[in-house]
Amino acid sequence: MIDDDWAEALHEQMGILDILKDKGIIRAHGVSVHSLDAMKVAAKHPWVDVIHVRINPYGIAMDKPDPNEVVGTIKKLHDAGKGVIGMKLVGNGKLRDDSKKIDNSLRFVMGLGTVDSMIIGFEVPEQVDNYLARVEKVLNQLGNE
Repeated sequence: MIDDDWAEALHEQMGILDILKDKGIIRAHGVSVHSLDAMKVAAKHPWVDVIHVRINPYGIAMDKPDPNEVVGTIKKLHDAGKGVIGMKLVGNGKLRDDSKKIDNSLRFVMGLGTVDSMIIGFEVPEQVDNYLARVEKVLNQLGNE
């Protein structure tokens, strides 16, 4: 979602998803946002169970170049009980060759305490194990603070 009127514009589709949820066919519904205005609407909207948000400490491929402008709204989403899925942690791939920035990004996002899950795209299978080790390292660091 980009526009701040997405809930009105997609009301009919949201109703269809409500029916599927009521029937137990799906357990949750939500949106992927690509603007801070759309994210702010989602933070207040009771229909949103889960949301994809763009977040990294560098402001790359995000809704605002300053991550601090986004972090507060992500906290509101989390505090409202919505599932928050972080995306663009490596800046839409722009950080893929900078190991230190990847680690910093993982630490930043996981350290927020408001992102429940992360999506990271991989180009080769070996990256899966690499990122699992990075995440484990960050979790250990955060657990020792």
